[in-house]
Amino acid sequence: MGIAVSGVIFDPIKDFDVSMLNRAFALRLEKIEGKFYPDTKPRFDPRNKGDFIVNLGDEHTCIMNAAVADDLLFENDLTSYHVLSREFPTVDRMIFFCLYDSGGSYGYSAFAHGELLRRKLYTVHEGHVENGTPLAVEEKWQPAILTDQEIIDEGFEDGDERRFFRHVTSGILADDTMVNSYVVDELLRAEYGWSPFDDGEPSEYGYYRTVESAPSVVPFEQEKARGSQPVPSSIKSFLRRWFQ
Repeated sequence: MGIAVSGVIFDPIKDFDVSMLNRAFALRLEKIEGKFYPDTKPRFDPRNKGDFIVNLGDEHTCIMNAAVADDLLFENDLTSYHVLSREFPTVDRMIFFCLYDSGGSYGYSAFAHGELLRRKLYTVHEGHVENGTPLAVEEKWQPAILTDQEIIDEGFEDGDERRFFRHVTSGILADDTMVNSYVVDELLRAEYGWSPFDDGEPSEYGYYRTVESAPSVVPFEQEKARGSQPVPSSIKSFLRRWFQ
């Protein structure tokens, strides 16, 4: 089973409450209580505009919802960043990310101190989109020359133009369509000690839905693209860690 989620992660907010999201985005979110969220009708899905997953940890606050993240990632529309910056003025860094397995879209936009530092995205339709200086975590993935066995394992055929990258420490091999997935996972773990790939009990997450009406379901064309899917640091320490 793959992953199909996008969102934003930032340093932990003291006494965070969903009312902060309601105020920031003019919403009326209601927590889904009493049963595991897949049992809800209509089907709960953070790709829907009205469905939110919130994960709170000692080192992070993460909000997963397509309406919050996708326009920023795919259209470079910075509205969500400005809204969250206004609501949480003490936060000096944010990472918006997407991990859409079956849709084939992976990437992130990293902000610090009011500036977009790095945007790195891959989508099936647009290919590779990159702006800004590569982060240190990206440098751990170097172009790879495949062994004969790896060529067989990867199912190479005539005309195959995929490029491959190998992690300098783990030796993991990834093609250019998937490497961003690994980069996002490693980046979030390095900066916040958590990743959406982490398995956890449902109680570790908060599931919310807008109460005005049933959530607008992801249109089929969008669904294909999106997949079936420590203490706040200073800007200097942020840059030191990411651009070492």
